[in-house]
Order: sequence, then C-alpha cells, then structure tokens
Amino acid sequence: MIRQESTLTVVNARAEFARAATWLHDFSAGMGLPNDLASRLLVVLDEVLSNVVNHALAGAVEGSREIRLRIRLRPEAVELEIVDDGPVFDPTFAPGTRADRQLGGAGLLFVRSLMDEVRFIRQGDRNCLTLCKKLAPMR
Repeated sequence: MIRQESTLTVVNARAEFARAATWLHDFSAGMGLPNDLASRLLVVLDEVLSNVVNHALAGAVEGSREIRLRIRLRPEAVELEIVDDGPVFDPTFAPGTRADRQLGGAGLLFVRSLMDEVRFIRQGDRNCLTLCKKLAPMR
C-alpha cells in the first residue's frame, strides 16, 4: 500500500526551503499529482515558510526552531499542514481583499487565492495552518 502522507521537520533557516521543496516534489511525483497542483503547493509552501521564518520566528536564532510539515493525499483533496511555535497568528483573520489590506498580507492573500480552504487552530503553543486544495473528480 502506498503511504498517502509524509512529514518533514525543518528549522528556521532559509536554506531549509530547498529541502522542503524537494520533499514536496518527491511526494507529489510519487502520488502522481498533476504538475499544476504540485506547482501550486510549492508556491504556497514557500510563501508560508517565508512568513514563518521572517515574521513568526524573526527574533529566533537561525536554525534554533523547528517547523513541522505534513502533506496528506485524501480521496477528495490534498492537505498541506505547517506547524510552528511562534506567537499566535491566525492568517484566516488577516485582511482578505486588496481594499481592506493595509501594510503586508499580500502573500497570505495570494496563498488563499491558490487554495480552496485555509484553516487555522492553535494547539498549545503551536500555530497549525492547514491548506487544502480539492482534487478534480476522476472520470
């Protein structure tokens, strides 16, 4: 049976982005995900990791904090989860349109435009962001 889930732990360092991209690429290829979906997932992963490293963990010593990644393939959707221990930040409450956005938030707006669902929960001292993209029905 093919495992339809994969996890990876990276640290708060920009050099880790390439390792995360390789992990995501390998999973997508192994599951036979369409190239456009794999590309979309890569873009959102890069954007969210960048936000975590540059904002949530900005004061932390590089390489000192862990960010957990998980991708799951379900029959109806693919889910990408990013978990960090930065200060509470719920991107589902971030400004949603260009008109109501002050400074910042463009990356999150872009992420939401690429995904079908963005969910956030705070579990203990961790931010848990889940990004979902529905799969096209099989014909």
